[in-house]
Amino acid sequence: MHAEAARFTPEFLADRAALLHKPEPGLAHRRGAAAKNLAQLHPQLGWISELLSDGRPYVWGEIMSLADCVVYHPLWVMDQLAGERVALISERIRQWMDRIAARGHGRFTPMTALEAIAVAAAATPEPPLPSETLEGDPALGETVSITPVDYGRDNPSIGTLVSIDTRRMALQYYNERTGLVTVHFPRFGYTLRPVSP
Repeated sequence: MHAEAARFTPEFLADRAALLHKPEPGLAHRRGAAAKNLAQLHPQLGWISELLSDGRPYVWGEIMSLADCVVYHPLWVMDQLAGERVALISERIRQWMDRIAARGHGRFTPMTALEAIAVAAAATPEPPLPSETLEGDPALGETVSITPVDYGRDNPSIGTLVSIDTRRMALQYYNERTGLVTVHFPRFGYTLRPVSP
């Protein structure tokens, strides 16, 4: 069994294939895509290495930020798929990756899906954030759909628009299992549309 097969179960691969509209689950097409995109990967690794060349511990300087997480996770996936540390990643980037990995996952309490639903059901949404609408935005209180622009487009989130500004948006909807919940989305990477009554 290949190392990646132990890390990515058939159920997970089937879920990802459906989400990304791939013809079949599995890693065969991923290997083909990896070979095709290798030329695109080389300059990006060069940019990361150059960014870290001044000795900064993190992408933006002395403090770890979301930028580190965004850059780190695809490199981590490369290692996971290979089942080892990929030789293509330079030592400078490796030192930065090891620094990120050493931060760990913080403190968390294991919770089942049913326990999480119970927490949501017992909670009350906080008041919406202040809004700053742009021209063409649906009105607050309008029923809207929010959909990713790249994948997962078959299952939009639908609810009442309760806040929106230039960077984020949120909708509320009622679910029999959880009661009223507020779901937050970044503005970038998502399409917002009114839903006809």
